[in-house]
Amino acid sequence: MSFLRINNLFNKEKKHRVFDGKLVYGLEKNSIDCFIDIGANYGQTAIEIMRWGYKEDIISIEPVKECHDRLLENSKNYSNWKVLERMAVGDYDGLIDINVSEATDLSSIMEPTEILQNSYNKAKKKYSESVTIKKLDTIFKDIGDHKNIFLKIDAQGYDYKILSSSKEFVNKVKGIMVEASLVPLYKDQESYLSYIHYLNDLGMKPHMITERSFSRANKQQLQIDLVYFK
Repeated sequence: MSFLRINNLFNKEKKHRVFDGKLVYGLEKNSIDCFIDIGANYGQTAIEIMRWGYKEDIISIEPVKECHDRLLENSKNYSNWKVLERMAVGDYDGLIDINVSEATDLSSIMEPTEILQNSYNKAKKKYSESVTIKKLDTIFKDIGDHKNIFLKIDAQGYDYKILSSSKEFVNKVKGIMVEASLVPLYKDQESYLSYIHYLNDLGMKPHMITERSFSRANKQQLQIDLVYFK
């Protein structure tokens, strides 16, 4: 057992000191009753926010088959957690190929740049697979009785296309969390400034802006998480 793990036995994590705990504070403050997780991977975010007290509905979407299979398994014991059919979310309805990387959470519709590949060896593509792609407005034509929806997007460079192609649904949500890059990690992706301007134009205000990934190889911060609420 490492020193850090021994130390954690005496210093219990506190909700206001960890990212997911602080996120849950925001969900509670804004009475969020539906958390939509796009690019859910194995469902890590859903598990963490429930660990910190979120009890309302969760809807997860994941395009990579390997991840989607595990996501279904992880969600099956939670009555408030629904996993939709395997699909990608994007700017049109149809079919698309997704590049599956060695690190599945780096898989993307977009092509990685040298910066990303130099920073993470496991960003390299193992194979590609075809998947259905749908716009937000198509998927969520009817969100039921939910009044305060939170939208989390982790689509590895494709996030802005998802947001900007929604003419109706995005305007209905109460909060948005998006991963923004400080440097281009995928070819033709939008910069972090595009997200900030977009969220501001939606009438949203920042709740948290926190660091995401840091590259030791490039000695710089690569990404940040933006959490905004109306």
